[in-house]
Amino acid sequence: MFKLVTKEGFLKKRGNNRKNWKKRWFKLHDCKLSYYDNKTKKKQKGFVYLEDCDIQVVSVHRNLFQIGVRDKRRKYLIHAYSKTEMYEWIGSIFLHRDQIYFGRQ
Repeated sequence: MFKLVTKEGFLKKRGNNRKNWKKRWFKLHDCKLSYYDNKTKKKQKGFVYLEDCDIQVVSVHRNLFQIGVRDKRRKYLIHAYSKTEMYEWIGSIFLHRDQIYFGRQ
């Protein structure tokens, strides 16, 4: 049995309605990217299933990447604190999703 790639840390997420940026604690696990108010993870604010999403870099200059659900009902705009951190998150998400997908076959 292999160990799934997981990752946790602070990122900023743009609001869906207000369009303001909020600092959130993100956790990559179980083919989901969950986000919380803070590090204690007591109250989950939301999550994205990674099986049905597209991930793309929006702006390297601003360290922004976007996670879009395939049916396009919702897009998540996420800001990392550095370019390195942005690419680490994107790489971890792809690797985690691939491990889940190929592990089920």
